[in-house]
Amino acid sequence: ALYGGIAHVRIKSFQDRTDLQLRRELERLRRKNGNRPLRGVVLDLRNNPGGLLDQAVAVADRFLPADLTIVSTRGRDGSQSSVDRSRGPGTEPDYPMLVLVNAGTASASEIVAGALQDHGRAKLLGTRSFGKGSVQTVIELEDGSGLKLTIARYYTPRGRSIQELGIQPDYLVEDAPGTNTGLTVRERDLQRHFANEAGAVQDEAPPPPPPAEATREWSVTRTLDDLPLRAALNLLHHGAAQAAAGA
Repeated sequence: ALYGGIAHVRIKSFQDRTDLQLRRELERLRRKNGNRPLRGVVLDLRNNPGGLLDQAVAVADRFLPADLTIVSTRGRDGSQSSVDRSRGPGTEPDYPMLVLVNAGTASASEIVAGALQDHGRAKLLGTRSFGKGSVQTVIELEDGSGLKLTIARYYTPRGRSIQELGIQPDYLVEDAPGTNTGLTVRERDLQRHFANEAGAVQDEAPPPPPPAEATREWSVTRTLDDLPLRAALNLLHHGAAQAAAGA
């Protein structure tokens, strides 16, 4: 959707053609905006359970310049270790950007959110993400059953482990009652969940509320019941307006 030149794009999961569909949607919204540059983008990853890692990497790559770490994977003994980096071609313009996250933002979607946050490409708004940062493989057994093994962990570009802790947003905005799936359970709440490594520390204090611009009235968002989306759009609108006024 387009709100006063600001795009709102929701990714529900990471499937085979997610990055291609994202590119086409951004191009469509630019045409809808009179072929003018977008004033900003709200990337909505709320209640996105994850999916294909390569598509998550491609989506993060779309918003990052070349040769930046997107995610690293590390096994216990150094095996199964890898680093995915941005490639550059196809990078979107450097417009202002906010990413919406909540307790349903998990796995591949946490990788995207963490990469954009760590590189300062986008601020995150919402509530702490789910905390699914482990890599599993399934070994098929002779009787047709399978054994799932955890073989590695995902880390953000700054080396933060996603497992159990999740990604903390920059700004706290709760979903309005009745407007989301109601999911509040996170990885750490599950019995026998895979714990984060000893010594991993992440700030447990709640993130601050967004700046006052998030509550300033804008006629375009006045009727929106989606509080995090409204706050994100208001922040981008007033930020762009201030930048234009100062130019």
